[in-house]
Amino acid sequence: MDYQRSKALLKKINVLHDSAIDFEGSMTSMERDLLLQYLRDLYDTILDDGQSTQTPSNRIKREPSVAAAPAPIAAPAPVQRVAEPVKPVAQVIETEKVTVPQELPAKEEIKPEGGKKKERLAQLFQSNDAQDLRSRFGALPISDIGKSMGINDKILTINELFGGDQGLFSSVVGELNNFKSFDKAQEYLIGGVAKKQGWYEEDKKDKATTFIKLIRRRYI
Repeated sequence: MDYQRSKALLKKINVLHDSAIDFEGSMTSMERDLLLQYLRDLYDTILDDGQSTQTPSNRIKREPSVAAAPAPIAAPAPVQRVAEPVKPVAQVIETEKVTVPQELPAKEEIKPEGGKKKERLAQLFQSNDAQDLRSRFGALPISDIGKSMGINDKILTINELFGGDQGLFSSVVGELNNFKSFDKAQEYLIGGVAKKQGWYEEDKKDKATTFIKLIRRRYI
């Protein structure tokens, strides 16, 4: 028996066998035909060793093989199987994502903050009638609001009610001197500087009330 040939055939058979194991026992038709061909060649190699001692009658008759010519002795190239590309998890989630309608939270009723500020500002301009009557008899009318204020009082008023802006103070006082009624002055202040500078705040209310009383004297 040709041991070199049989060894080579056994090696080929083992390669195909291990390849099938690696792919969970799955073999292609080409691999299966190749394995059968190697087995036939191995059988012939072993059988040839007994031709000198066995008579023709003792030999096992085999039907002629219909397969193609024997493959070369060289070891076959490993069969490469292209695995199907696996989609990234993020892509799978994105393609299979199902939009679930979410219940929107109930909207809380929000009261307009601007309305509260305006209401608190309006309270600063309200005065007690009896107290206002006494102030009318106890105070003389003025023609210029800025000139009727002392230096210290003016500085405190500018710092607390006008954000330290002397130019803003002079501009507002000039407008107030030109109005003909306290109602117009009140509307102007509530829609402007009194709202922006927060005269309704607790630390400014006292100074704002004093300044408003002075403004009221301009229209007596």
